[in-house]
Amino acid sequence: MKQYNLIDIYKEQGWNGLTPEAQNAINKLKTINTDWNDISFRDAFTQEYNFSISGGSEKVTYYNSLGYVKENGNVPGVSMSRFNLTSKTSYQINKILKIGMSIFANRRKNNTFMTDTYGLINPIYYSRIANPYFAPFDEQGNYLYDYDVVRSNETDEKQGFNIFEERANTNKESVTTAINSIFDVPPPCGGSGELPSLRWRKARRR
Repeated sequence: MKQYNLIDIYKEQGWNGLTPEAQNAINKLKTINTDWNDISFRDAFTQEYNFSISGGSEKVTYYNSLGYVKENGNVPGVSMSRFNLTSKTSYQINKILKIGMSIFANRRKNNTFMTDTYGLINPIYYSRIANPYFAPFDEQGNYLYDYDVVRSNETDEKQGFNIFEERANTNKESVTTAINSIFDVPPPCGGSGELPSLRWRKARRR
């Protein structure tokens, strides 16, 4: 009734004071029973894959590994993926000199959306106050708007709320790529011969 500006009329005249359009909309609500927990959350799922190969000879040894992790949070739109590369190689130059080089690379991508503890976009909070007779999408998959959760007493089409539209509009993605390299040249007398490492890091957000 808030959507049709008929709250005051309903208080004065009851059901018969409503327009046929409003009555049909209310009758349609009787056929809707939205499980907000079911459509707002999902089972968290993690995939992890690793591959490594090592070998060599008396002069050269190597170790290479690849790793991939994909984590889907229990809220759709929240996820993390990470790709790792490790490469280690050592060379025996002579009986007393051995040098090594290690490269570590990774790329991490996070997807999430803006939210707060008691905001409507928080799926935990919204799923507790959302009406079960409200459907967030129509038959064509277009957004429908909930006007009952808006605090204003006057209907304003711009104030209708749809949590899935808000998620799509406030989606955040961050990508971080980093490469580290370490060179090792032990001195003949022993001790650590690790040289200063080279590092490169790039972060991007949108």
